[in-house]
Amino acid sequence: MMRNFEMILEYFTEANDLNHGNGEYYREEDGVIWIVEAPNNTTVMVDFRGDDTKKIEKLLLEEKYMEAINLIKDGLYTKLICFDKNEEFNELWSVEFGEDNNFTAYDFMEMLKEDEDYFKSVAKELRGEFDYSELIDRLKAM
Repeated sequence: MMRNFEMILEYFTEANDLNHGNGEYYREEDGVIWIVEAPNNTTVMVDFRGDDTKKIEKLLLEEKYMEAINLIKDGLYTKLICFDKNEEFNELWSVEFGEDNNFTAYDFMEMLKEDEDYFKSVAKELRGEFDYSELIDRLKAM
């Protein structure tokens, strides 16, 4: 079932252009971590550890693909819509960080603003109607 889980993560990553060199997903002992990335390399972690992973894998095993897709999509939506450029700035910024990355505090905040806008735009699109029949057919073929 992990392969099906990965296929859904890959689908959303590619469909929403959420990998610009640092996006990835990996399994930990207690679940799945999914890192998505905006064009200026800001990343957001979507955490499916614990019961979330078990529930999604159970749905995939029961071939309840749309329910599994919706749980993953909802997890992504929540993380993207809640991204806050100010929190990210406060967590990461230091003079050394700016020097290491060759930009000013203003430049960094502008990059975060662009990425926040990008994440919010993707989140808004996730609330729209999509035809997942091609993805579901691929999941059934696994």
